[in-house]
Amino acid sequence: MPHQQKERVFAEAKAMGASSIRLDIELHAVFRRYDRWDLRDWSGIDDVVALSRRYGIPITAVLTGVPNFLSACQDRSERCPPSSYHAYGNYVGEVAERTRGAISVFEVLNEPDTHAAFRGTPEEYARMLSAAHDAIRERSPGSRVLNGGVSGTGARDWLARVFATPGAAAASGFDVANVHMRGSVASLPRMVAFWKDFFRRYRPAGVPLWITEHGYPADTAYQNDPAYRGGEAAQAAYLRDSLPTLVRAGAARIFVSTRDTWPGEFGTDSPYFSEGVARVSLAAPYSVRRRPAAGVVSFLAGQWPRLPHTVPMETRLAAARDEHTLACFQASAERDRLARALTSKRRSIARLRSATRRVAKRHLRRRALALKARTRQGLRELATMKRRRAAADARAGGRCGLARIHQARIDTGS
Repeated sequence: MPHQQKERVFAEAKAMGASSIRLDIELHAVFRRYDRWDLRDWSGIDDVVALSRRYGIPITAVLTGVPNFLSACQDRSERCPPSSYHAYGNYVGEVAERTRGAISVFEVLNEPDTHAAFRGTPEEYARMLSAAHDAIRERSPGSRVLNGGVSGTGARDWLARVFATPGAAAASGFDVANVHMRGSVASLPRMVAFWKDFFRRYRPAGVPLWITEHGYPADTAYQNDPAYRGGEAAQAAYLRDSLPTLVRAGAARIFVSTRDTWPGEFGTDSPYFSEGVARVSLAAPYSVRRRPAAGVVSFLAGQWPRLPHTVPMETRLAAARDEHTLACFQASAERDRLARALTSKRRSIARLRSATRRVAKRHLRRRALALKARTRQGLRELATMKRRRAAADARAGGRCGLARIHQARIDTGS
């Protein structure tokens, strides 16, 4: 990728408020062998490190492939396991040492459970993961290692074989659990729970769960969530709801597809060809067209650490708030009406008592008895009104309190 194109991608990530950017480091492009000479081309790595520092965005480096001369396959494909895990670890360690202080997060392969990315077995990947982990931790202390993000929940058995590989200790060969996640918004909490439970079996103390690929196509033809169909607006609405949903479910970090894939990666007839929140042109000056989803991601990043609810949840909370607010007004009005009635009743009783005293002085016994009876009736009515006012006051307090609670949940995303 030309420098100017890389810079566009960094600029878009910065504009979205990204806290990290995920980039490939192709080992077969860095380490080459001619005859007996081992050559290293650090130009690509040095370029992205400089961009990372310039834009203030840390890199999550995906270590893809193996040096072709180290490939265990006859065709020397970089997608094969290495012929020497020790040598592979050394090359990975060189990258970690070269980028120490600039890159502190490394992912070992991308979707190694797929044949398109890795032609080896789970057991071979387990040894690659352990070799890379040990080398990175030795030559770049403090760096974190991610297992290669697997393509989906169907990779469970594949990963189980990785962690069960004898002698590889692959279950302790990573610091962050890493998966890719796409699907309906309603299914996302179940998928997060699925993976957290899976990794907990091998790491009982727990490890953070990162989702290093997440997105939704802008092309209606590939929008498979029935609740989010309708082109770019639906893509934006999906991310507005999916990202808070994933965080609430327990995802520690989520990487959103910044750009569409290039035609040469998966072709144009692919959901990934419209999954980016921006489209970066292939030719200089590499113009960018941001989709509405880019604004959504920027909005959510700006809200952090406040986490907005999904739109359906916020709608339900607003409806509940409005219901309790109306009941609060009604109960408050009833309480105030009863308070005025209580004041009037007390004045009425006071007048009756005054009249009783005047009549008693004139020795009008029958009239005094009648006034006393009316006073006792007024006191009974006063007691009833006091109970009704206390009940109205409790209703108003409860309903007004619930209205405030629902508004606070909307405001804070709690």
